[in-house]
Amino acid sequence: SYYDEDGKKVKAPNMVTQIFDKDGKPCRISGKHLWPHNVTKANIHGTFREWLFCAGIDLDGPPPSEFFQELPNYVWPSNVRTMGVVLQLTFKYENRHGLGGFDGVVCSLFVTPRIHFTYKFFPGQVMLGVSVQPKVIGSYKVFDIQGLVTSIVELIVL
Repeated sequence: SYYDEDGKKVKAPNMVTQIFDKDGKPCRISGKHLWPHNVTKANIHGTFREWLFCAGIDLDGPPPSEFFQELPNYVWPSNVRTMGVVLQLTFKYENRHGLGGFDGVVCSLFVTPRIHFTYKFFPGQVMLGVSVQPKVIGSYKVFDIQGLVTSIVELIVL
């Protein structure tokens, strides 16, 4: 049996996405940290402000302190809105995981900020903002009985 975040018993999904903030802690988008994919009819959705919050970014606030460590002698803009930032969305797919009571594929989605001045030049204007950059990593492990038997036979024969 599979239970959603609200404790309701639902049909087991074939994949679940868990969303994590920049520190690796669970982060909620539209009130959910876990998104089962064949249970909900909607895709993962939320406000842009929620995604920025998971990355620890406030567009009207100063750049995060970890940025200062990378370029300590740089004179930083007063807020992120005037410099821009990249939201790195890292999708980590695994079929062997520690999510109890679930046997399908787990996608752990990590939302992290990266220093990057995001300028777009158009005639007569400069636009600054947030870019979103996806990155996919992971592992998919299977047990191959035929490969195991073949290896044992070859080991014995040699």
